[in-house]
Amino acid sequence: MLASPWIATPEQLRECGLKLKDFGPHDQTLEILQIVQSQQMGADDLAELNRALNAERAKYRAEANTTRSLLRNASDGIHILDRDGHLIYASDSFARMLDYEPREVIGMHVSQWDAYFKADELQTWVTQLFASESVTTFETLHRRKDGQSFEVEVTAHAVLSDGASLTLFCSSRDVTQRKRQAARLESLNARLEATIGAAMDAVIVMDTRGRIIEFNAAGEQIFGYRRDEVIGRQVSQTIVPERHREAHARGLAHYLNTGDGPVLGNRIEVDALRKDGTEFSAELEMDVARTPEGEFFVAFLRDISERKSSEEALRQYRDTLEEMVALRTEELQSKSTILDAIVNTSPSGLLLADTDGRIFMTNPALEKMFGYGPSELIGQYVEQLIPESIRAEHQRHRVKFALDPKPRDMGYRLDLLGRRADGTTFPSRISLTSFHIKEKLFIQATVIDTTEQKRHEEELRVLNASLEMKVALRTAELGEASAAKSTFLAHMSHEIRTPMNGILGLAQLLERSPLSFDQRDMVLRIQQAGKSLLAIINDVLDFSKIEAGELRIENQPFRLGSVLSQVDSLLGPTAHSRGLEIFIETPTGFDDGMIGDAFRLEQILMNLVSNAIKFSEQTAVRVDVKVLPSSSVDARLRFEVKDKGIGISEENQKRLFTPFTQADASITRQFGGTGLGLAISRCLVELMGGEIGVFSTLGIGSTFWFEIPFRRQKVLTPSNEVSLGRKADSGPRLSGLRCLVVDDSRMNRDVVERILTIEGAKVTTAVDGRQALATLETQADQFDVVLMDIQMPLMDGLTATRIIRANPLLRRLPIIALTAGVLPDQVEQAKAAGCDDFLAKPVDFDQLVGTLMVRTGGHSVNEGGPVSNIPGIEPHCATVPYRDDPKFFVHLLEEFVCEFGSITDQVRSAISSENFGEAARLLHMLRGSCGYIGAVNLQSAIMSLEKALLDEVGDVAAQNFFSEADTLMRDLREFLNVNE
Repeated sequence: MLASPWIATPEQLRECGLKLKDFGPHDQTLEILQIVQSQQMGADDLAELNRALNAERAKYRAEANTTRSLLRNASDGIHILDRDGHLIYASDSFARMLDYEPREVIGMHVSQWDAYFKADELQTWVTQLFASESVTTFETLHRRKDGQSFEVEVTAHAVLSDGASLTLFCSSRDVTQRKRQAARLESLNARLEATIGAAMDAVIVMDTRGRIIEFNAAGEQIFGYRRDEVIGRQVSQTIVPERHREAHARGLAHYLNTGDGPVLGNRIEVDALRKDGTEFSAELEMDVARTPEGEFFVAFLRDISERKSSEEALRQYRDTLEEMVALRTEELQSKSTILDAIVNTSPSGLLLADTDGRIFMTNPALEKMFGYGPSELIGQYVEQLIPESIRAEHQRHRVKFALDPKPRDMGYRLDLLGRRADGTTFPSRISLTSFHIKEKLFIQATVIDTTEQKRHEEELRVLNASLEMKVALRTAELGEASAAKSTFLAHMSHEIRTPMNGILGLAQLLERSPLSFDQRDMVLRIQQAGKSLLAIINDVLDFSKIEAGELRIENQPFRLGSVLSQVDSLLGPTAHSRGLEIFIETPTGFDDGMIGDAFRLEQILMNLVSNAIKFSEQTAVRVDVKVLPSSSVDARLRFEVKDKGIGISEENQKRLFTPFTQADASITRQFGGTGLGLAISRCLVELMGGEIGVFSTLGIGSTFWFEIPFRRQKVLTPSNEVSLGRKADSGPRLSGLRCLVVDDSRMNRDVVERILTIEGAKVTTAVDGRQALATLETQADQFDVVLMDIQMPLMDGLTATRIIRANPLLRRLPIIALTAGVLPDQVEQAKAAGCDDFLAKPVDFDQLVGTLMVRTGGHSVNEGGPVSNIPGIEPHCATVPYRDDPKFFVHLLEEFVCEFGSITDQVRSAISSENFGEAARLLHMLRGSCGYIGAVNLQSAIMSLEKALLDEVGDVAAQNFFSEADTLMRDLREFLNVNE
């Protein structure tokens, strides 16, 4: 029963057969039922409503069945969660995804299949999904029933259920396979990009609008663009030359309209454009790639400009080669013509034969030589050209040659006969060679008729024999002439030196006796004249030695400072007499210990300095010594002797250093001289391994220079240095020495006897070798030394010396050759005979005494002594040797202190008043005296100051000089006070 016609109660609805569960919560029928419940309705109305509801219910059920079918067959796993995360609905696909039965999953909590979130994180995440108003898609991990996890993509959306409760509608999709495919695709893409990037060719991808969408590294290198510069740009505006752009556009449009592209799939050559505007030849291969996104063009482009250049070069080479072949062919044809002409015109006979000895080619000269006509020998055997007596032997030799066909010549030492057609024979010379043509051996023989040559050889042999006889006779004559020359020089030397020995010896003895001033002056003039004559004799003899190649260079230790001091001391007085000064400059701090020939070095310097003094009329003569770059053990010294004299013209300079020649004939008359000095100097310098030259200007002056290499001396001591000093007057030094003087010249005997007697020796004389032997036989133990002349009548000195040396009692008796014969062979003969030493006449007294002291022993005085303890004094460098007379040397020291004790004050005064000329005079005077006593350090300081005064930069040099001079004077005074 209804309470109202428009209101139906639930009971009334049930009476109509309607149930609320038959309607979905969102269906329009629900609204209708709600209306029915809220209003009273009549029976007809309810019946109508019931029909409408049945229709709606059928429609709903159909839709529900469709939905259920879709959910049941869906590949994604559909499931619904409540707020607590429990599963209230699951599709069959979701259950299968988790490997459960559908009934097993209802009610499961989400944590049972989620393998990604932790428990607390999972609940928070579910809460966030319920709170979200939008659809959320995310990736996570699901866990199957067996515990294995897999990747899924979940789409979740919170929706109202039954109009009031909120549920989470979810869809899970297994993306494991998709992930694998994506990873595989990504790997493929990476490999593809690496392959394209590493490709040697440019890979360019273009879309259908002509824009670049990919550009690899090779493209960057080939075109000069960076990838980011070209992406999106039109291909035609980027890499296509302007003249081809219109054609490119037409081709693209044609393909897009018709699908036809003649270029596609083909390899063609094109011109391409670089970023810098240059063009190059390229090889292009292009095709179309079709993808779901559309079509695009892939182009592979290779730079073939180098290949084109190579092809062009190859083409040019081929053309050149063909041209060369043509030229070579023409040349060969020409050479063949020339060869034919050579063969036919050759004066020598030419023959070609095979290994069987059969002739297949001859030239006209051979046919004429053997008397045959043209081609008459072709096909014949070569033995036909050999005398019958040796044909068999020749055949054996021919076979042997074919086995070892090395080139050979025959007929040079032994006559090789050829046989003419008429049977006559002639001497010949044959050269054999071989060659192969298509592996077949051929032999070529060149035959020369030596009949005329043999005749000329015989004539030449006779002529040579005659010439050899004449040469032998001439050589003998020259040998006799050379021997005569040597004999003449020896006799001349002996004959000149013998009276010179008397002259100079007597002058030296006379100088030691009391004389008036005029008498002493005349004695000095006699000595100077004698020494000048002796110098000329020595020059002539030296030049003779040089011409004969007999002059020898000695290598002994010496000090360069001693040599320079000696030159200064000897030539200083001559320079002063002409109003000149000699300035000698050596390198500062230079160690002057050398090994070389000091005597010859002094001889060269004496020649050059004396010439400079001779030809100068003002100022000074300078001697500069420079050390040139060399090794640590060698020293190459350059000496320069400079004067401001008359000078030498360029034409006359060419004649210098030539024997017996001076720059001008008038010079000889004005200045004297033999013209040998410079020639001898040149020879000495060259013998010492150096070179010499001159710079001169007429009217201005000359600089003579020479360079000589020396060995540096590691340690220089008094015992191993060459002494160049001369001795002043001294007392007896040979007291008690017993001497036998053997000389055929009475004057020589008297001079030597007087010298030795003055020195305290006891002298016995003999006139020749026989008398000397007789004296020694009766008084063998009465003599300490023998002075033996070489050239004497009856018995010469060499014979006497040999006899003495043969006597056992006299074998150790010192014998000193004292002779005027100074040629090298004479010196060697004296030493070979047994002489211990050799002294040349005229004899220097000090040299004679020094040699006797050395050879007899016990008569020399120690060179060192207390003087060697004075700092700055080196007795072995003194020009007056200390060892000869210590008392006299000490006397010289006293004189030195007395004369120069205040010289430093005088030099200071002259320098402060800028009187540099006076300072130079004082220094020069002091420097010469330093050489007498061996004051080497002070002498070096003086030279440095002299140079500095000339250059007006003398402060440092002056301080060094004053310090050295003051110190030496103080030390000398202390020494003299102690030794009073």
